Amino acid sequence: MKVVVIGGGIISNKLVSTAPVEFHLSRFTIRRLPDVGSSWNSALEHCRSANVIVYLAYHHRDLPKNIQLLQKLLSTLQKVDWRGHLVFFNTQSVLASTILKSPKPIKKVLCFDLYTTTKRLQSWLLSRCSRKLNISEIYLPVVLGLETKAQQRYESISKHKIIHLPNKGTNLFAYLDLDVFVHWFWMVYIPKVTQSTNEYRKVFIYQGLRSFAEMIGFLRDRHRSEHEVAASQNSPAVMKNCDLRFRFSDDARSNFFYGLKMTPIWLVLTVLRNAFKKLTSSETKAAEPREHQLAFESVFCPVGAEYQYFCTTIVLDAVPFDTVRIKP
Repeated sequence: MKVVVIGGGIISNKLVSTAPVEFHLSRFTIRRLPDVGSSWNSALEHCRSANVIVYLAYHHRDLPKNIQLLQKLLSTLQKVDWRGHLVFFNTQSVLASTILKSPKPIKKVLCFDLYTTTKRLQSWLLSRCSRKLNISEIYLPVVLGLETKAQQRYESISKHKIIHLPNKGTNLFAYLDLDVFVHWFWMVYIPKVTQSTNEYRKVFIYQGLRSFAEMIGFLRDRHRSEHEVAASQNSPAVMKNCDLRFRFSDDARSNFFYGLKMTPIWLVLTVLRNAFKKLTSSETKAAEPREHQLAFESVFCPVGAEYQYFCTTIVLDAVPFDTVRIKP
């Protein structure tokens, strides 16, 4: 079976490194594809002859390229009457207004962050082509693993002595371990979807539910077992309630600023800023340093939209399509 993976992130790397040897794998990274659409022919040629295309590509600084590349790919596949299967990776952020519920009576507003907006537009393109192509969309929850940004963020929070979270961190989130997911993807999901034709699938994948406090406590305990920690410092984190009067902050100026980030105005500014960065800076970023010791005397409080994230609880029954729980 010939498989093409389009993407250069952490999940893409894991999928490529764990692919079964019987799959003939080709990989393309969106950042390395030329900006001129006519130069994408090499990648598109591989896709024409592929049995499966796994699409995870996302360019953080180029909204037009994210849309144009997928549109070009779909157009090419339709022209050659392609009979393979396209698997598109989506995110729970697109479903946030449906599946994430807040325990506080906060007025809902649309989220116009660049990543979510891009995924919504791409999903709309896929739905338009679903009658002519075999397409599946996999919606991912919070993806955990040693290399993922989500777990690194939780690990950072766990290295504080006093942690303020809404409802003392009892709100739930859906999670998925990256190693468990990639094994399921290659060994269960791909064999299943390649046996079906002319079907537009949408599925929300998760491994389990966990509270934010449980996750932080688990990572804190694991850090203690991996590093030498003084007995006097071997105490659990103190979880305290964080109950803001307003949406993101008790400070009027900060609350207005964070609220502005949820509007179309900020989305336009973000696109313009990223276009400028793309022209003036390097594509590569230096790895951020990670702490190795518990900061026992420090205090964590969520800031901005981070507060809203910790304030929500996922409601799996509200997912508007199938859900699949992956068991290790």
